[in-house]
Amino acid sequence: MTNHSVHWSEGLFISPHHFQLSERRLREEIGVAQQWHVGYAYGLRKFQVNADALANWRVSIDSLHARLRDGTCLRFPEDSLLSPVEIPRAAFRSAQDRLMVHLAVPRLQLGRRNADTQTGDGSSRYAVDSQEVEDENQVGNPLVVSVRWLNAKLLLGNEELSGYETLPLMRLRLGAVAEAPPEIDPDYIPPILACDAWAFLQERILGGITDHFGSLADQLARNMLDRGVAFESGHREDLERIFKLHSLNTAIGYLCNLPFVRGIHPLTAYMELCRVVGQIALFLPERRMPQVPLYDHDDLGGCFHAIRRLLDLDQERQKRAYIKRPFIGAGLQMQVRLEREWLTPGWTFYMGVESQLPFNEIDHLLTDRLDLKVGSSDVVENIYRGGKGGVKARPEAAPPRDFPGAGWTYWKLDRSSEAWQAVEKTLNLAIRFNEKQVVGGIDGEQTIQIRTDQGKLVGLSFALYAMPQGA
Repeated sequence: MTNHSVHWSEGLFISPHHFQLSERRLREEIGVAQQWHVGYAYGLRKFQVNADALANWRVSIDSLHARLRDGTCLRFPEDSLLSPVEIPRAAFRSAQDRLMVHLAVPRLQLGRRNADTQTGDGSSRYAVDSQEVEDENQVGNPLVVSVRWLNAKLLLGNEELSGYETLPLMRLRLGAVAEAPPEIDPDYIPPILACDAWAFLQERILGGITDHFGSLADQLARNMLDRGVAFESGHREDLERIFKLHSLNTAIGYLCNLPFVRGIHPLTAYMELCRVVGQIALFLPERRMPQVPLYDHDDLGGCFHAIRRLLDLDQERQKRAYIKRPFIGAGLQMQVRLEREWLTPGWTFYMGVESQLPFNEIDHLLTDRLDLKVGSSDVVENIYRGGKGGVKARPEAAPPRDFPGAGWTYWKLDRSSEAWQAVEKTLNLAIRFNEKQVVGGIDGEQTIQIRTDQGKLVGLSFALYAMPQGA
């Protein structure tokens, strides 16, 4: 029903009807203006539940600001009543059960009593109370005025919602441990007016995405600087890294404010995330924009969690192009442990050496001065003493572009030799060298000290790089 404007005219006999209609008209115009300005103008603006009460099977709200679908604005405890409710234990018969908590306000019904005293049955839209009001312009002239409070209530699960203007507040689930009390289900996000109204959305989802992209950009930038990646290099992998870093930096420019700025509507945040998916779509296997869910104001958890998965944030870690493990001193050897899954035919292995020396000097140290041998930890001593070949290690002039560049040189290990078969049986790869050339200890160390022909003391660190097929 449309509330028309009151025609105020000379000689009008004013009754409460005129003021009530005028107020309803004003509220209606404000509500229409809000809907025209923002298509999703209902939801929570501030929400704080009492955690101690929830732990004792009770829903008690400490603070709540919300706008309902009909435009009603509610602020608790400032101008509304909202009593706690007990959570029936029968609501959770299994760990899979969920319980929805609704905010409910009786609808305005013309022709019946919509305001009652606070001692009434609670079915009225408003509760009437008395308040002493001071005169704005005259001292000592207070007047007791009847005021009304919005008479809100909490409804659980499938309680009757007809006759109420409702808004879902949260969804409850049982905690993970045995005999745990209910807790807020993070998979569900209710309608909200701003992202900062729901901490999980702003901090865990938006903040997590921003932090993750920042970490990826930092890692990629360091790798590019380390390897001197530039357009002039001509490597296909370098061009892909450059464009990927450009996409990440552009995405971070869109994302950086979302976890920190107050008042950002979830639709705005969701559209920015969709833009980010488009930014990185070129680097996905399909090379095109994937299907993203349409924005759903009544199921924010569904659409935000879905786009989070598209950005790979539900995975514990990103797929790595290689695995690096350091050699650690064990007696006169330095050893590293392999994993059984690495033994499939597609894996390749490199021995990396970190040092400040150029490749030629390192190669001279390893082959001539140290007489380095590679093999299984249980036979490498015999290989070294007997002067046998061991696992062949071929200098790699063009190692994979993902490997660290500055300060590292690489040798590719030959998996076809008999000595490598012994490594696969024990899963222990070891290197053995002339310990008399080492200054200091070997056992327990990751870096050994060697004196060069010029008398300079340098450190050598050894690491195994394992790369799966297709990385």
